[in-house]
Amino acid sequence: MKRKEVEELLNENGKRPGNGRKRVRTKVLAGVLTITLIGGTASYYTIRTRAADPTAQTTVQAGSDTSDDESTLSDIIRKEVNTGESSEAGKEETVYVNADSTGAAQDITVSDVLKNTDSAATIKDASNLDNIVNVKGDETYTEDADGNLTWNADGSNIYYQGTTDAELPVSVKVTYMLDGKAVTPESLVGKSGKVTIRFDYTNKETRQVVINGTTETIYVPFVAVTGMMLPNDHFSNIQVTNGKTINEGDNNIVVGYAMPGLAESLGISDDLLKDKADEITIPDYFEVTADAQDFQLGITMTGVASDVLADMDLTGSVDTDSIKNSVNTLGDSADQLVSGATELSGGLDTLNSSFGTYKSGISSLSDGILSVQSGASRLAGAYTGSDGAVNGAASVASGAKLTNSGAALINDGVNGENGLSDGTAALAQGTAYLAGQTAVLDSNVSQLSASLNDSYNNISNNITAYSTAASQLSTYQQQLNTLLTEASQKSMTQEEEAAFVSQVSQLTSAIAQCSGAQGAAAALGSVKQSMDPLTGEDGKLKELTDGTSALASGTADLNSNVSTLNEKVNGKGGLAEGVSSLAQNTPALAQGASQLSDGISQMSSGTAALVDGTGRLTTGMDALSTGTEELGSGISTLDSGSAALMDGMVTFNDEGIRKIVDVFNGDVTNLVDRINAVRDAAGTYHIFTKTADGTSSSVKFVIETSEIK
Repeated sequence: MKRKEVEELLNENGKRPGNGRKRVRTKVLAGVLTITLIGGTASYYTIRTRAADPTAQTTVQAGSDTSDDESTLSDIIRKEVNTGESSEAGKEETVYVNADSTGAAQDITVSDVLKNTDSAATIKDASNLDNIVNVKGDETYTEDADGNLTWNADGSNIYYQGTTDAELPVSVKVTYMLDGKAVTPESLVGKSGKVTIRFDYTNKETRQVVINGTTETIYVPFVAVTGMMLPNDHFSNIQVTNGKTINEGDNNIVVGYAMPGLAESLGISDDLLKDKADEITIPDYFEVTADAQDFQLGITMTGVASDVLADMDLTGSVDTDSIKNSVNTLGDSADQLVSGATELSGGLDTLNSSFGTYKSGISSLSDGILSVQSGASRLAGAYTGSDGAVNGAASVASGAKLTNSGAALINDGVNGENGLSDGTAALAQGTAYLAGQTAVLDSNVSQLSASLNDSYNNISNNITAYSTAASQLSTYQQQLNTLLTEASQKSMTQEEEAAFVSQVSQLTSAIAQCSGAQGAAAALGSVKQSMDPLTGEDGKLKELTDGTSALASGTADLNSNVSTLNEKVNGKGGLAEGVSSLAQNTPALAQGASQLSDGISQMSSGTAALVDGTGRLTTGMDALSTGTEELGSGISTLDSGSAALMDGMVTFNDEGIRKIVDVFNGDVTNLVDRINAVRDAAGTYHIFTKTADGTSSSVKFVIETSEIK
């Protein structure tokens, strides 16, 4: 089957406007380029170069002879694009553009098909085209001042064409260099040397989207694929930036790609693209360098697809809602922990302040007991003497009075408002609250770490899967090229021709899937890179988990010790109870001393017992004084420690927890939101001209630019 017969087989479904020039290589290039593009697009256009002849004219005629190579190329592209269009589209639009060899558009012709699925007598449409012509029938239309059309369809579909000078959504600028110097395309003809051809793509289709409260500019994610054929007798040592070379007999087919505006939409900086060039590839240009001999260049074709990401779920591997809830819970727990530490520090300040009153009472009590002991001793030595007994009794009465006053002060310091008992109870409550909040924090940190590590592993696995799928792209492209070459070299039966078309369709679908996987791997790589600092043995999450575990253990010990202290102060038989009992009994001591002064004659038999009792009381006071000093030192140390704990918790919250919350709610969440915005923007471009309200539509573009010969 000859190559021309292969092209005619692929061209069997339709015709398009042509300019009359024949190039056999065009058909092979069209086959390779169209299967390189991602299938299933609702918005698509190609750019092809044509002869650099300023007098060349382009005539658009319905039903014209399409045996020439350029018509075949257009039909192959149109057929490939149609495989992905919705059968429900009521208006299908094809835009043909002729441009010069630098990519500048010269004229635009638009072909529209209105589907009359209900066999209606009239069809409502809208258009801003000039020179509208019915190209497949004699149906007429009427037009109002707003560009609304009413076609007298009489049950038929309507096929019409018109012209426009509207701006294309993506422009292509082609520049040329010879031996490192910029040159015009016309001056290159017949020259030899190192030639560089560069295609720069500019995306002009944007959407305004609110992301995290800020209005951002998101570009409709067009993917541009450029193809050209470089004959071996004119080009050698071919090098391609952002593309690849496919050998086809006497020619090399060069295919390049770009995604203009995608890096800006995702908020990825140029510095990051340079640093991570092996992981992230989002080019906005394509460049070919080769050694040229007697330079001449045939057509080039650039295909552009608009909804590559529209049906792809790029965020399914990251449960952002679950992680965000865990991070926010972590932040709330840290705030409560800081509040508890502040409350604990305040309680210890009160306890430390009140302890001064208690200590003063202990000192007064000690002085009173010493006075009682002194008086009892003097009484024991001279109780029978009138003067001695009276003086001794007076000393005892005075000492008892001091003892009563001291006991009252002690009782006030221990059991009074904001006293030692209240402070100890507040301390126990604060440390219990602190221990509980610390345990909650430790649990939340562990859950967050597990959730983030699971998502990180899922992202890594999906990147591997997408990259593996993308690696098959070159194999499928080579298989199709081989299939086309073999088909052109032999005759085929009708059954073989049907099998040939089926194989082309299958390879096209496989290449579409691989190309989509390549874009998905790049986008997920950006998410993975944002999470790298948080995960792993040396990540911030590991440091946070170790820190919260140590903090939980320390606060549990503190709570246990403070509980013991509270029990000693407020428990049964504790300090508060003893001081209360002492305060209740010292009035009786004072009363007894007064009675002693009045009844000194009765003191003879009780003096020995009084001396013995005051001795034991002095011993107890010595122990109480020593314990008070130790208690004071411990409370002071605890107060200082609680202040340090509060400062440390504030620093831990500000420098640790808050930074993790900010990182997640900033970098990672922002990137995922941008990916979703890009995906949504991909599905919003459906028409180049206009369409009637309520009518679904699809659009594709075919743009021709000039050859250099």
